Amino acid sequence: MISNNPRRAINGISCRSGCILLRASIFVSLFMFTAVAAVAQAATEKLPLRDRVWIASKIYSSVRIYFGHWQAVPDLDLDAEYRKFIDRITASDDRRTFDLAAYEFIASLKNGHSDFDDTWLSQVDGKPVGFVAARNTEGKWVVNRSVVAGVAAGDEILSIGGKPFDQFFKENEKYISGSSERARQRALFYRPFLFPSTFELTLAAGRKATIDRRAQALKPSSPLTTEGRMLDGNIAYLKIPSFGEAVFENKALEFVKQNVGAKAFIIDVRGNGGGSTPGKLIAALMDRPYRDWVESTSANIGLYGAYRQLQNVVPPAAQTESLKTTIELSSQLEQVQIYLANKLIQPDNPIYKGRVIVLTNFDCASACEDFVMPLKISGRAEIYGSATRGSTGQPYMYDFGNGMGFRISAKRAFLPDGSPFEGVGLTPTVFIEPTAAEIRAGNDVVLQKAIAAVAQTVR
Repeated sequence: MISNNPRRAINGISCRSGCILLRASIFVSLFMFTAVAAVAQAATEKLPLRDRVWIASKIYSSVRIYFGHWQAVPDLDLDAEYRKFIDRITASDDRRTFDLAAYEFIASLKNGHSDFDDTWLSQVDGKPVGFVAARNTEGKWVVNRSVVAGVAAGDEILSIGGKPFDQFFKENEKYISGSSERARQRALFYRPFLFPSTFELTLAAGRKATIDRRAQALKPSSPLTTEGRMLDGNIAYLKIPSFGEAVFENKALEFVKQNVGAKAFIIDVRGNGGGSTPGKLIAALMDRPYRDWVESTSANIGLYGAYRQLQNVVPPAAQTESLKTTIELSSQLEQVQIYLANKLIQPDNPIYKGRVIVLTNFDCASACEDFVMPLKISGRAEIYGSATRGSTGQPYMYDFGNGMGFRISAKRAFLPDGSPFEGVGLTPTVFIEPTAAEIRAGNDVVLQKAIAAVAQTVR
């Protein structure tokens, strides 16, 4: 039986305050695959027509009602995409075919907090590739992390199965949700079922690596934990890998309280995929007023939609000037965007008032960006590293009760001055992107430059 359960976990990136926590960690979900059912599933499964039509129609209607990012896809013909979706799923009862069609339909929204998921597909074809790569500023695909033999951080990927890796990404991008192309590049590695079960990578200098997703042994990964330590020169270093559970923020807050005499705090949120907004930690660091996000949502006004349709009902020659004006106004008012004014937040007895440097990269997303934004925009902290992901929003979530579910982002965020955030992210004060050679050598140039900047100051 198909039922509605709004507590479904969908994706590796969680949303900001008020949103039910999603999957705890991108890193864990990527590298430490755990079967969600003890009983092995067949590689193929049939999905009845009535279920296919019901699931597709529920997704379509929910997009129409809840999606809050229409301005990001002005050329999207949702009805045309839905027809393609229906054509594919009515032509086959194969569950994998349905899943890929659903991924493609929601990916057409080009939004990082709107996506589809099916635990069945994870069971039958969810073994991870074992590494994560990204295209750098030179256009090269460079491995950032790896827990599989034969592929190391800093390796440059040239091709997969003899096909240029960029071509492989482009062929699969249509199945990947993301608010920017770079976000979709990263999310490719969170969709292991898009990769062959076995494939050969060609790395720089002609080196080859064979990946067998179903049989490979992955190197063990350390559990995520908040790490705090004192560096030379009375510099406090605080690494927060996630805001997915309260323990991460609580440990960070305790470390801040214990080291209020530090010359500076370097707070590392690189790789922090979000969770719940760390309000207590923000309050502990903010020593000045700051403004929250500007937010917007969409509203459908049925009457104006009905008026607009008159242009298809009344012949042009019979349309009066009054009717033409009504149709024109209705086309602008059928889909309106409601903006929610942001508020000025006053500091609330901050614990630490010294210098703060925050280290960021593209994997800082959602609630992680909630943490970085006030520190950056108010000038409270310097930001070192690269821009954050630029993805947030309160999604409408639905669980079909058969392993499938989806979420549709109903809220779009803007920076306090109204400038774009979605798909843009928060830019650093000092841009630093490690080179492939620095990654291979394990040389953390971002942290090193932050330490050097603090060491040059006199307290």
